[in-house]
Amino acid sequence: MIRYIVQKRDETAKRDTTVCPLCGSTMENGYNFCTSCGFSLIPHQPQNIPQKEKRCPSCGAIVDKNYNFCTECGYSFLQQPKITKLSAEERKELREQYKMQREIDQHWKFRQKRIEDDMLRNIKSQNYKLKKEDDKENRDQYDELTK
Repeated sequence: MIRYIVQKRDETAKRDTTVCPLCGSTMENGYNFCTSCGFSLIPHQPQNIPQKEKRCPSCGAIVDKNYNFCTECGYSFLQQPKITKLSAEERKELREQYKMQREIDQHWKFRQKRIEDDMLRNIKSQNYKLKKEDDKENRDQYDELTK
């Protein structure tokens, strides 16, 4: 009899709970998101959207086809880039432009490195000259004091 009661209690508990498919934690039924990891528990079913409406790619809301902004999250439908296909010749030309730009960038990086090296070398030589002058001044002062 006790076994039967425990078994029925476990079956009831299983029916009243949901298991998160992502983290495996158990929670009560009725939640839309997992209480442990936040995973969406809403089953995604494709919905037929009438032609006079469109779905927001940002939040998923259905808005009027003529709207430029989503009424739920403010997403701008105007900022969507138009995708165009390039011909083989255009792709080749674009690759050449990228290649030239990369060569120019490498050249300028090399030039910048040389300029920085020259500047550093110049600073070091100036510091060396100043140090020599300071040493000479110190030596002269020392000589004067010890006379």
